[in-house]
Amino acid sequence: MTTVVTPHQMRQLEDDFLRTAQANDVLIRRAATAMVAYIADHWPQPGHLLVCAGPGNNGADALAMIPALVSLGWHVELLVWRRAHDSWVEQARRSGAVIYDQTSLKMVNPTVSIIIDGLLGIGVNRPIQTDLWDIIDMMNQRHASTTCISVDVPSGCNASTGATWGISVRADRTLSTGPIKSGLLHTPALLHAGTIIALDIGLPLHEITTHLLTQRTVQPLLPPRPLDSYKGTFGTLCVWAGSDAYPGAAVLATTAAARSGAGVVSIATTRANVPLVWRQPEITLTLLDDHPLTALSAEHFDAYVIGPGLGRSVETHALLTTFINKLHLRDRPCVLDADALTLLARHPTWYNLISPRRAVLTPHRGELTRLCGGTLPDQPPLELARECATQWQQTLVMKGSTTIIASPDGRAFIWPHPNPVLATAGSGDVLAGIIGAMLAQGAEPFNAASIGVYLQGTIAASIAQTHGVTGILAGDLVSTLPHAIHSLRTAIE
Repeated sequence: MTTVVTPHQMRQLEDDFLRTAQANDVLIRRAATAMVAYIADHWPQPGHLLVCAGPGNNGADALAMIPALVSLGWHVELLVWRRAHDSWVEQARRSGAVIYDQTSLKMVNPTVSIIIDGLLGIGVNRPIQTDLWDIIDMMNQRHASTTCISVDVPSGCNASTGATWGISVRADRTLSTGPIKSGLLHTPALLHAGTIIALDIGLPLHEITTHLLTQRTVQPLLPPRPLDSYKGTFGTLCVWAGSDAYPGAAVLATTAAARSGAGVVSIATTRANVPLVWRQPEITLTLLDDHPLTALSAEHFDAYVIGPGLGRSVETHALLTTFINKLHLRDRPCVLDADALTLLARHPTWYNLISPRRAVLTPHRGELTRLCGGTLPDQPPLELARECATQWQQTLVMKGSTTIIASPDGRAFIWPHPNPVLATAGSGDVLAGIIGAMLAQGAEPFNAASIGVYLQGTIAASIAQTHGVTGILAGDLVSTLPHAIHSLRTAIE
């Protein structure tokens, strides 16, 4: 699995490692060796290379590469920015690198094959200064045939939040020395990093619980489909969704759940809404007109999706609050989405209403702000997701251009694949339906959420590749769910 760390965790890993290392430069040399090996594999024919090195450890990593690059036949030029003439610079000079300063290098020679960006590291937290601005601007105006490789993080990008400081290097590739830094997985830094490659430098990562969400991580989480199964094997899902104003949300959530393998899907609604929301003959009905609490609490329901297009009336709010407490919902798992989240947020301690670790919460940024009391804490995304999941004791799907799935036990998956295909009404309803189907089939909340985000993301990526990113409807995702699940189940790495 590809490991992700915050800058604080990375410093702690380095500090822990260096307590047992014989020399403080051991990690720098390991990082340099790994990066040189990567370049040798991808550019077997040496050419002209420019190293831009700043004052920190990333600058040292870049400088430490130079002797090995020269020995491989590369012609290396060196631009040093605000770094004392230390042993790393001297070693580079003795190896034959030609040293420039920033005033003499106005533009990159078009014969340069590679630029190595080691100007700034993971600790940048202030605006770019004028002289560095000029260097970065020069690097960004490089010839189209020149590849820019950033060490760890493109200079000017915040490794915690993904923000940029006015200007930052637009890299073609970012070589992460050790685990990937979390800020790189969020825009705008994600758009500046190019292809991100994690290089092993021997740090112990077994205690890190945040990883990229990939086929390899999700495939083992899929609920089994035994040959001797029947509809009861795959659970009964109740979808309490839809209203006269938003009937389509119920249609999307229920059809997505049915296409994702739930044995029985029932839509909970009133008689007046049935003509609007019941579009699929395979979906059953749970009518809420006479005794809604009794209907929702039926023993045969194994899991719930609550909230898509539900509306925010006083009556709905009262019924929701009564239903989700431990007496009626009990320990049955549920997805709380959309209007359900907004209604819950009216209670200052809403999270006390739900049995711990049985719900999946799927807020977008506005809903998350409401759940946090009206003000979103000023924290990097990964830290915010973890803290909310821990405080609320529920699985959190923090939706956005990059989506984070956080468990109350500290685990987290990150899906860093922005896609305008999903920037359309109803895509969240589809996601809720997929997750609900996985819960009905017995998946634990964190696993169900991870499967849902992965499936929706890969389907959207496939659609973008074949049909583009304009005019795609949320319903277009639903029909391809069986194929996507089959592909995931049968994939061989």
